[in-house]
Amino acid sequence: MGDKWVDVFVTRADEDSSNSEKYAFDDVFCCPVQSVYIDPKNAEHAYITTEETEWVCPLWSIEYGVEAAKGSHYNDIQKGDVIRIGRVENGGFTDYLTVVDVKTVESIRNGTVGKVRIGHTDGTSHELAIGGKEALNGFGIAHKCLRLNTSLNCTKLEGVMDNSVDDTQFDRDLQIAAQAEGKNSTCATLETRHNAYPYIANPAPAYPGDTLGSEKFYYPLYLTRHWGGIVKPLRAKFDHSIKKVHAIKLIGYSLLNKRQVGIQHAHEMIADDYVVIRIAEVNGEVVSNNSTAHGSFAILQCGHTSDMTVGATEFSRYEPAGIASITLPSSMQSLNSLTVEVLDRSGAPANFGRFHLWFKLLTTHG
Repeated sequence: MGDKWVDVFVTRADEDSSNSEKYAFDDVFCCPVQSVYIDPKNAEHAYITTEETEWVCPLWSIEYGVEAAKGSHYNDIQKGDVIRIGRVENGGFTDYLTVVDVKTVESIRNGTVGKVRIGHTDGTSHELAIGGKEALNGFGIAHKCLRLNTSLNCTKLEGVMDNSVDDTQFDRDLQIAAQAEGKNSTCATLETRHNAYPYIANPAPAYPGDTLGSEKFYYPLYLTRHWGGIVKPLRAKFDHSIKKVHAIKLIGYSLLNKRQVGIQHAHEMIADDYVVIRIAEVNGEVVSNNSTAHGSFAILQCGHTSDMTVGATEFSRYEPAGIASITLPSSMQSLNSLTVEVLDRSGAPANFGRFHLWFKLLTTHG
């Protein structure tokens, strides 16, 4: 046996997700959304609007009001989650955004100047006249509204073609130009928006049983998947070849898709400008006037303003000499794992998006 440095990489553990999600994409489709505003006189009413607002809700009130719609990932969204809206095929997309509030209303009402389609199947019952309302039926996701840390317009359809019209004899550019001049065209309106969608190969459903593939409609919303560490600590187990650990050194870490609420909402949510790292098996040596930081293994910076250009923080740091380290007492029993807790300044699990840590351990190996 001899002493040597061993690399330990800590990230999302395989057991933190099912086999189907183990290597899934970082973002998951929820449902298409539309812009609404909450009635200032009666907060149980939300009005569909073509103006920019902080609030969005699911696009199709009829279909998404069914019991099965509870199976949508949209139903998982909570305050503090990171989302984005839109995709290249349907006219662009947002940066990552933070959900600063979640509210379920009793009714969705029409606050536009014309009829609005609220279902993607045929039938006049799927239209809302001016002032018309679609009442809460107690199921699904249709009335769950999200307030975001920016204002968006997720309702307007400008120059979007109505795919129910046979336009083979027309030139699409001429049709859009005609609409701009107020002439007849085959462009979709809010009343015909169930026919407004680009070609997307294999569009995802909004929930199990959604056979249409709602991802193809305008303004699809995507949720950044929750990582292990928010619900439970990040943990790496050692094999039996490591007989004893003498020292632990953190040499690098990276944060990606960490929420960044911005100064306009800093009075509503803690801005994690640093995170506290605790190792469950080891007493840390940090001295601080913050009770969470005191006795921790390390305090890690979460980036600068320049690291927040995509709507969420992306920051990394690597120091071969070590960012933080600790020497273990010789009397300490051998470690068989490294359990890392990532906390905010209040002691709650930090919301960090994706987080990776690189350690070196001085071990007796053999």
